Amino acid sequence: AEFQVAELTTELVLDLLIKENVLRVTNAGDADSDLRITITRVKDSPATYNVAETVQEWRIDINTKVVWYDLARNKTLGEKNMSGFGYYPPGGDIGSDNIDNDDDGEIDEDDEFGDPRVFAIRVAITKISEDILNEVVATW
Repeated sequence: AEFQVAELTTELVLDLLIKENVLRVTNAGDADSDLRITITRVKDSPATYNVAETVQEWRIDINTKVVWYDLARNKTLGEKNMSGFGYYPPGGDIGSDNIDNDDDGEIDEDDEFGDPRVFAIRVAITKISEDILNEVVATW
């Protein structure tokens, strides 16, 4: 399952960079820089309990180390630890769990579907991807 975190991270970061046209995405041989993202931790922990002291909602935290490297000058342009999180129910359908799984202010709307944990991973990685984009644009 944790391999899926790395695959989703690559997919979502590339999609966002292409969509926002911040950096040109190309193959390694033609690149001027390299954005390296290392997953340093994936942790599931109980977030809320019901009155019977059963886990009602889980929180997944994903921590990464992001390094933007200038290949032409052989130097690091920026380095930062970033994290994201998502919530999911212990089972069932996230489309009817009464949780705002994607943190968009709406509960159980049409964009919440699929395996609850995988969806929470996607939400966490989306947050990390947006943070990476903001850092590339604003700081680095």
